Amino acid sequence: DYHQPAQVIQENPHLLGQPTTWVYAPALSVDAILDGIRRGHVCISADVNGPQLELRATNAAGSYMMGDAMPLTGDAQVEVQCHVRGAKGKCLRLIRDGWLADECEVQSDDWAYARLMALDQPGYIRAEVIEHVELFGAPDWVMLACTNPIYMRQAGR
Repeated sequence: DYHQPAQVIQENPHLLGQPTTWVYAPALSVDAILDGIRRGHVCISADVNGPQLELRATNAAGSYMMGDAMPLTGDAQVEVQCHVRGAKGKCLRLIRDGWLADECEVQSDDWAYARLMALDQPGYIRAEVIEHVELFGAPDWVMLACTNPIYMRQAGR
């Protein structure tokens, strides 16, 4: 991605690759990459050297990844899995319909996370990696990576 305005902003220059869009594709080909984008199988990181993040959810209907629509089943228990690369010491957050569902520290630079969650209503879940910082003398956070959501929908819709 490239988001630099025509007039370069001295305090905040945006360079090529800031942000970077990562596409999950089964092969390194134009068709596979375009198909991954169409399916929403993407995450975004702050730059090319930023964290990479993969989100999956598994229920009785199968396994789904970011960008997919997961049909709800009678069993509300869904295993949510994240694979995080390049973010040791940062914070992984799961967001459910705009609300914080879970937050934990990333334990290594190639780290897997899994949690059972009750996801029995239509909506979405997505993942993000943040860094806690202090801005203007107050605690805040900066987003380093985020995934597309996995959507939960009623079966047959």
